[in-house]
Amino acid sequence: MATTRTDWRERVTAEEIRAVWGDRLEPVDAALLHPGLSESVRDFLTTVGLPTLKVRDLVPVRDERLGTTTEHDARPYVPLLVSTNDRYRLGVDPDTDRVVYLAADPEFDQYVNAHPALFVYFLGVFVTRFWERPEPTEEIGGRFVADMYSDLEHRDPESVDETTWWTAQLTQAETD
Repeated sequence: MATTRTDWRERVTAEEIRAVWGDRLEPVDAALLHPGLSESVRDFLTTVGLPTLKVRDLVPVRDERLGTTTEHDARPYVPLLVSTNDRYRLGVDPDTDRVVYLAADPEFDQYVNAHPALFVYFLGVFVTRFWERPEPTEEIGGRFVADMYSDLEHRDPESVDETTWWTAQLTQAETD
């Protein structure tokens, strides 16, 4: 069975991603990238890139680890962000371009997005419009969550299934 990959430029533009992150986003050196990554992922990482700052306890990978894979539940993943305690990470599956939350126990792995470009975009939206806001009111938080669900559903419908990483993040945002 052939794998269908997402053409990220049909779902989000480089300009939209840069607008969300501003100067906190930089392309990655092509020499660092795993040779098994698709041309689409390589294009995104080398022309748009990854955040340059730690996001809560997640640190973007911007070094030789991008050229490696981590075996997790019998699948290889190229790490994109890793936790500061190295207990979990978000990685891209070189065979599908999908970003997956890789828990310490594979039973708790969660689908995140169909492509790293979508992940970086939505992470930027979450960071800049929710986490960095001064104590949002319940009304503002509720509106943000509703808008984020709507945008996720429009750009990456699989990302709003009840078992996904984004659903978990937005459920927690609603209760914070």
